[in-house]
Amino acid sequence: NASYSVSGGFNIGAFADIRLYKNFYLKAGLEYTHYSYKNEFNKDVERRILQTNQYYLGGVTQNNYEEEYTINQLDIPILASYRIATSKISHIQLNLGPVIYYGLSAKMKLSGNTDTETLKAYKYLNQQFTNQPYNNSTYSSHYAGHGDFDLYSKHVDYYETYTMGNNGNVTKSQDLEDAPLKRLNFGLRIGAAYEYAGISFGIEYNLMLTNMANKKFWDSDRWTIFDQTPNLVMSGYKQRNSYLGFKLAYTFRY
Repeated sequence: NASYSVSGGFNIGAFADIRLYKNFYLKAGLEYTHYSYKNEFNKDVERRILQTNQYYLGGVTQNNYEEEYTINQLDIPILASYRIATSKISHIQLNLGPVIYYGLSAKMKLSGNTDTETLKAYKYLNQQFTNQPYNNSTYSSHYAGHGDFDLYSKHVDYYETYTMGNNGNVTKSQDLEDAPLKRLNFGLRIGAAYEYAGISFGIEYNLMLTNMANKKFWDSDRWTIFDQTPNLVMSGYKQRNSYLGFKLAYTFRY
């Protein structure tokens, strides 16, 4: 299960503020948005590691991984804006409308390790995992990995180190059926602002409505580190990145 934590970001752009009728305006713009967030996984997991067509290693492994995500995108808001005058040079804005998001880059940095000293060997018969002991030995297993991944790409390169009988440092690559994330998404922006003599302070919430996760990637075998096949194939995964923003702006009205 993903447990994302917020790191924050920034947004910069320009907009046109067009009066339509009396207190009703149209605000349309182009913005560059940068934000980041994390996912951490610290948990003991029951693992089965196939060694030959005769036996596998099974037992509990300690896992400690961190994913760092960085998103850069263009936002195109098209907002209906209602104005409540508070003086001749000040007013309150109430803004609502759709937003188009176009992803420029989406990177994930992965780092972490899997360790155990208590694996046991069990028989692997007729391509089936059994609970029958293969021998009385105890095995250790140590994996570590890191890499940068483009979430808009169908190709992955990563680096791993491992210790299981032999030491090794390996650079690996994998072609995917589809990229993990979609570049083009749609959302809704709602916000309010106070403007005085062209200077405005506001708060807004951006709600992503479309699912940015590609079904073809998430409902398949996906990308897996350390040549491990997941015990459960996930289906119906949805990801919507929404955020709260605070805005400082200047409008050339006069």
